[in-house]
Order: sequence, then C-alpha cells, then structure tokens
Amino acid sequence: SFNEAKIVFDKLIKSGMVTATLTGGEPLMRREFSVAIINYLKTRKVYVKLFTNGFYLDKDTIEEIRGVDEVQISIDGLKDRHDQWRGSPGSWERIWKVICELKQTEIITSVRFTVNSSNYGQTREILKISEENGVDIFRIRPVLLKGRAKSHPHYAMSKEKYYRESIGYISNIRREKSYAIQTLIPSFSFLYDEAISSDSLNRSFKGCVSCKAVMMSALLPDGHLNPCPYFSDDLGNLRKEELSAVSAHVDSFFKKIFNIKNIDKCSDCPYITICGGGCR
Repeated sequence: SFNEAKIVFDKLIKSGMVTATLTGGEPLMRREFSVAIINYLKTRKVYVKLFTNGFYLDKDTIEEIRGVDEVQISIDGLKDRHDQWRGSPGSWERIWKVICELKQTEIITSVRFTVNSSNYGQTREILKISEENGVDIFRIRPVLLKGRAKSHPHYAMSKEKYYRESIGYISNIRREKSYAIQTLIPSFSFLYDEAISSDSLNRSFKGCVSCKAVMMSALLPDGHLNPCPYFSDDLGNLRKEELSAVSAHVDSFFKKIFNIKNIDKCSDCPYITICGGGCR
C-alpha cells in the first residue's frame, strides 16, 4: 500500500537516500500508486526518476507527474522491431509523441536502448532519431541474461561481433554531442574508447569500483532488498525487519563482492584502473 511504502521511504531517507527510481515491470500499471509516491518523495526533497515503456503515458498522466525530475523511456529497436518486442502495434509512434509532450515540460527526458544480438545494427539510427527529437540523455547498455532473459540466451552479445558496432560506436561518438550519452555498466565501453591513453592503463590500482551497486539498492514489491536490480541476493525484508538489521547484511555483502582479490583474473587485467572489476 502507499502508506506502507511511505513508511519504508521515510526510513531510507533518514538513512541518507537522495535519489529514487520507480521502475518495474511497468510502474504506471499502478498509476495512482506511482503518482502518489512521486508526489510524496518530492515533498521530501528526493530526486525522482520514472523508468517506463511509455505505453501508459499521455498528456493527463504527464500533468499528474510534473513533480518528477526525469522520465526515461525504453526503446527496443526501430519501428518494426520495437512494436514486435512490445507486442503492440503503434508503440513506436506513441513513444515519440510522448517524448515531444515531455519536452514541453521541465522534466528531463531520456531514452534507454538495451542492445542485443537482434537489434545491435540499429544503434546509429536510434541515436540519430533520439537526437532529432531533442532527448536530454541517451543511454545504451547490453542485455543481461537475468530474469526473463535467462530463457533467451540467443539475445546475448558477443564481444567481438556485436559490441564494437554498437557500444564501440557510441563510446567514440559521445564526446562530439551536446547532450548526455551514457554507456551503462556493464557495457565495457573502455575496450573500444580510442581516447583512453596508455598512461591511464599503466597506473597502479587504487581501489576504484565502477559497479553501481556500491551506491544503489533495489527494493522489490514484496519488501525484499537486493544489492541492485540484477542481483538476486536477498539482503533482508524492509516490511518485516528494521533497517538497521538489514544494513548489517548489506555491509557484509559488499565487503565480500567488492574485494578485488575475489575476482579471477582482474589483478592481471590492463584495464583494472578504469574498470575496477566492473559489474559484479
């Protein structure tokens, strides 16, 4: 319920949470719930993002979520590929109409393209269309074989065949653009970045960590806390346990996974100072 969510958020804010992302699944399938959370978090001065497929966004909903700081919309390929993936003819046109409507507000508008073995060749065209529609942020990341993707291993990206054409292209073009382009972990974009100097590779490892789980966690609908959206490790349940008890599990978990000595081959890798062990 909203009241239960509010109690949990109050505890998280008190412990230092400054950003919250509503994601899913599709958060707008529970429109009233999501709108109530967005509005409440804004009263608590939290930076709020909404990650959506755009299907349920229209002018009325945009008006209701005006307090949100950023809306990110998922793109799965060009028109035919995207509509097929979403199982809904017209999804492609709907997305760009919504983005145009979002651009009439002060909400930061971003596009997220999850690249896989079937759509990697469409990367350049999707970036071009996003730019023409004035998106503020373009994000790209490879598909991860987690959740439902586990049963579709053929969508996995092979480093040599697919990454260079998609992630590699984005890695080198992003500095020329006036808007933000982000190659999300675990894209391994540094493998293709021509601007990386040999000097940066020769530095000694200082304990840097590039895995985003070090500063985020995923709160599931049933109250369970995961280290991030891609970890299945259960760190406790905020519906049943006090935050202080869950925090002990969190500390123990991170000490284990972020010890670079626990990761095979990392210590001998020339990219260790840039990657820090990557996405765990």
